[in-house]
Amino acid sequence: MSTNTESWRALSKREVLITEKLLSRDFPGHHELRMQLLSARVSPIDRQGSLQFRIVGPAAPVETRVPTEAHYFDGPNQDSGPAVHLLIHVVEGKLHELEVYKDDGTAITVLPADIDLTKLHLF
Repeated sequence: MSTNTESWRALSKREVLITEKLLSRDFPGHHELRMQLLSARVSPIDRQGSLQFRIVGPAAPVETRVPTEAHYFDGPNQDSGPAVHLLIHVVEGKLHELEVYKDDGTAITVLPADIDLTKLHLF
Protein backbone atom coordinates (compact mmCIF):
# COMPACT_ATOMS: atom_id res chain seq x y z
CA MET A 1 0.00 0.00 0.00
CA SER A 2 1.36 3.36 -0.93
CA THR A 3 0.18 6.54 0.71
CA ASN A 4 -0.31 9.78 -1.14
CA THR A 5 -0.03 12.16 1.81
CA GLU A 6 0.10 15.19 -0.48
CA SER A 7 -3.67 15.09 -1.00
CA TRP A 8 -5.22 15.55 2.46
CA ARG A 9 -8.91 16.41 2.21
CA ALA A 10 -12.14 16.35 4.18
CA LEU A 11 -14.06 13.09 4.22
CA SER A 12 -16.87 12.70 1.71
CA LYS A 13 -20.42 12.34 3.05
CA ARG A 14 -20.34 8.59 2.34
CA GLU A 15 -16.96 8.18 4.07
CA VAL A 16 -18.37 9.96 7.13
CA LEU A 17 -21.47 7.73 7.15
CA ILE A 18 -19.41 4.55 6.84
CA THR A 19 -16.95 5.61 9.55
CA GLU A 20 -19.77 6.72 11.86
CA LYS A 21 -21.42 3.32 11.38
CA LEU A 22 -18.16 1.59 12.33
CA LEU A 23 -17.84 3.87 15.37
CA SER A 24 -21.45 3.30 16.43
CA ARG A 25 -20.44 0.09 18.19
CA ASP A 26 -19.91 0.58 21.93
CA PHE A 27 -16.24 0.17 22.90
CA PRO A 28 -13.84 2.19 25.08
CA GLY A 29 -13.01 5.44 23.26
CA HIS A 30 -15.74 5.28 20.59
CA HIS A 31 -17.22 8.63 21.62
CA GLU A 32 -13.83 10.39 21.46
CA LEU A 33 -13.09 8.83 18.04
CA ARG A 34 -16.44 10.14 16.78
CA MET A 35 -15.39 13.60 17.99
CA GLN A 36 -12.05 13.25 16.12
CA LEU A 37 -14.00 12.43 12.97
CA LEU A 38 -15.56 15.93 12.99
CA SER A 39 -12.27 17.60 12.04
CA ALA A 40 -10.44 14.65 10.44
CA ARG A 41 -8.57 14.95 7.15
CA VAL A 42 -7.91 11.89 5.01
CA SER A 43 -5.67 10.75 2.21
CA PRO A 44 -6.52 7.76 -0.02
CA ILE A 45 -4.22 4.77 0.39
CA ASP A 46 -5.46 2.52 -2.40
CA ARG A 47 -8.19 2.03 -5.00
CA GLN A 48 -10.20 -0.22 -2.66
CA GLY A 49 -11.25 2.74 -0.50
CA SER A 50 -8.67 2.55 2.30
CA LEU A 51 -7.92 5.91 3.93
CA GLN A 52 -5.21 7.33 6.16
CA PHE A 53 -6.44 9.82 8.77
CA ARG A 54 -4.80 12.99 10.05
CA ILE A 55 -6.19 14.00 13.43
CA VAL A 56 -5.64 17.05 15.62
CA GLY A 57 -6.93 16.94 19.17
CA PRO A 58 -7.02 14.80 22.27
CA ALA A 59 -6.37 11.07 22.19
CA ALA A 60 -9.10 8.51 22.83
CA PRO A 61 -8.74 5.80 25.50
CA VAL A 62 -8.83 2.96 22.98
CA GLU A 63 -7.51 -0.39 24.20
CA THR A 64 -6.76 -2.17 20.90
CA ARG A 65 -5.39 -1.15 17.51
CA VAL A 66 -8.52 -2.39 15.70
CA PRO A 67 -11.41 -1.70 18.09
CA THR A 68 -14.16 -2.12 15.48
CA GLU A 69 -14.68 -3.70 12.10
CA ALA A 70 -17.42 -4.66 9.70
CA HIS A 71 -17.94 -6.54 6.47
CA TYR A 72 -20.31 -6.74 3.54
CA PHE A 73 -20.60 -9.16 0.66
CA ASP A 74 -19.25 -8.20 -2.75
CA GLY A 75 -22.09 -9.58 -4.82
CA PRO A 76 -24.68 -7.83 -7.00
CA ASN A 77 -27.22 -7.60 -4.14
CA GLN A 78 -24.61 -7.64 -1.32
CA ASP A 79 -26.24 -10.76 0.20
CA SER A 80 -23.58 -13.22 -0.94
CA GLY A 81 -20.12 -13.39 -2.44
CA PRO A 82 -16.66 -12.85 -0.97
CA ALA A 83 -16.60 -10.57 2.06
CA VAL A 84 -15.14 -7.07 1.95
CA HIS A 85 -13.77 -6.03 5.34
CA LEU A 86 -13.57 -2.51 6.77
CA LEU A 87 -11.33 -2.06 9.81
CA ILE A 88 -10.71 1.08 11.85
CA HIS A 89 -7.11 1.29 13.05
CA VAL A 90 -6.29 3.50 16.04
CA VAL A 91 -2.70 4.46 16.89
CA GLU A 92 -1.84 6.35 20.07
CA GLY A 93 -5.53 7.09 20.66
CA LYS A 94 -6.13 8.65 17.24
CA LEU A 95 -7.95 7.49 14.15
CA HIS A 96 -5.15 6.25 11.92
CA GLU A 97 -6.58 4.22 9.05
CA LEU A 98 -9.71 2.80 7.50
CA GLU A 99 -8.45 -0.44 5.98
CA VAL A 100 -10.49 -2.06 3.20
CA TYR A 101 -9.74 -5.52 1.82
CA LYS A 102 -11.55 -8.42 0.17
CA ASP A 103 -11.24 -11.98 1.48
CA ASP A 104 -10.19 -13.56 -1.79
CA GLY A 105 -7.88 -10.74 -2.93
CA THR A 106 -9.76 -10.07 -6.16
CA ALA A 107 -10.83 -6.58 -7.17
CA ILE A 108 -13.77 -5.19 -5.22
CA THR A 109 -16.78 -4.77 -7.51
CA VAL A 110 -19.00 -2.89 -5.02
CA LEU A 111 -16.73 -0.30 -3.42
CA PRO A 112 -17.41 0.88 0.15
CA ALA A 113 -18.61 4.25 -1.19
CA ASP A 114 -21.39 2.41 -3.06
CA ILE A 115 -22.62 -0.02 -0.40
CA ASP A 116 -26.06 -0.12 1.11
CA LEU A 117 -25.24 0.68 4.76
CA THR A 118 -27.95 -1.73 5.92
CA LYS A 119 -25.80 -4.53 4.43
CA LEU A 120 -22.76 -3.53 6.53
CA HIS A 121 -22.39 -6.10 9.34
CA LEU A 122 -20.54 -4.89 12.45
CA PHE A 123 -18.56 -7.27 14.64
